[in-house]
Amino acid sequence: DRLRADKYWIETLPRDKFVVAYTGMIGQTIELEPIFDAAPELPGVWFVFCGGGDGLEAAKQEVAKRGLANVLFTGWLKTPEIQRVLQLADVGLVPYRDRANFETGVTNKPVEYLANSLPILTSLQRGVLVDLLRESRTGATYRNTEPKELVQILNGWSSNPDPSMPEKARRLFDENFHPDI
Repeated sequence: DRLRADKYWIETLPRDKFVVAYTGMIGQTIELEPIFDAAPELPGVWFVFCGGGDGLEAAKQEVAKRGLANVLFTGWLKTPEIQRVLQLADVGLVPYRDRANFETGVTNKPVEYLANSLPILTSLQRGVLVDLLRESRTGATYRNTEPKELVQILNGWSSNPDPSMPEKARRLFDENFHPDI
């Protein structure tokens, strides 16, 4: 399975791109419009969305309509392929819609990214996750209404990556979410 996963991603991802990964449901809880608006200004960044859901077909149609070559929807993948994309990614994406229920706790998605040593880019503006990211300096936030913020953050991260971010992300996981604590 690992070899098949490696082959899949070698054939799918360009090697010279900065990879922003999202794994999970593509539906009502996530906001993709800012990513679609920012993508044309980020030719060195590859957005990879792994998963399915009731919003997948509409998202694919929007990407095709806009001609976004740097946005990929893989559909559902097996665990080895998910694990491998998280190893290859530079950032984990948490593009949630602005809803109060995301402020009171941390969903499994960012925890999975942190466990894989990925810094997090989220649309959330307040709440537990945002506080943790700011305190630990393991991520950034952008507003769904301001795609230029997304462009600015990703241009900075892709052109001048902070080599300590993956280690900080893993430490945040170990200190706050590891099952043995």
